Amino acid sequence: MRTHPMLSAFIVLLAVAVFLAPPPAGVPVLVMHTAGLVVFTVGMWATQALPEHITGLLFLLLAVLTEVAPPNVVFSGFTSGTLWLVLGGLFIAEAVRATGLGERFALLLLGRFTGSYPLLVSATVLVATALCFVMPATLGRVLLLVPIIAGLARRIGLAPGTSGYTGLMLAAIVATFQIGTSVLPANAPNLVLAGAAEAVHGVHLEYAEYLWVQFPVLGFVKMVLIVAVTCWLFPASIERPVA
Repeated sequence: MRTHPMLSAFIVLLAVAVFLAPPPAGVPVLVMHTAGLVVFTVGMWATQALPEHITGLLFLLLAVLTEVAPPNVVFSGFTSGTLWLVLGGLFIAEAVRATGLGERFALLLLGRFTGSYPLLVSATVLVATALCFVMPATLGRVLLLVPIIAGLARRIGLAPGTSGYTGLMLAAIVATFQIGTSVLPANAPNLVLAGAAEAVHGVHLEYAEYLWVQFPVLGFVKMVLIVAVTCWLFPASIERPVA
């Protein structure tokens, strides 16, 4: 989306005006400086006048230069282990996608279980669960699995719009997100929880401890329920099993 230069100039002028405006009685001048910086940043993000990452870096730079907060406060987010967990997860997810490892892994498992529909649904849920441990990005896993499941479904005679096709798609998508809640770095809500727990309460969530506590119920039990409910609501039979 292209933003009109006049709109960008208006946002900058408005931010400067707020920054320089005299504060109301009893309000520190720092509040107006902070408000001006917020108006500039939110305005640039909302209009996309600048790339989002450039706007974010400008916010950090201006926050330090205008002294609205000490540098250790401005950059405090970079000291959180959660940030580096997210960053590491993005690198791993991109590596799995770029190398084709995820696709080969999914096809290797799914191709062996086309003898019956319940077995294929179980394999789909199992693959979605396994990918939670090697690809820490829910959207990336969905984008990886859906085309594979769709192609395999058509190959075995489950056309789009049929009960079996819908069931396989739903099982893959629901399992990808729901099972991911039991693996700490597997989805964004977990990382938000870990970051908030660390920043607010000083509680550091450990990968193995979180997995041990959450996976038996939020992982394994959900796997069984997803398979059972899918086969119940979307019954089907496979016409052309893969040899």
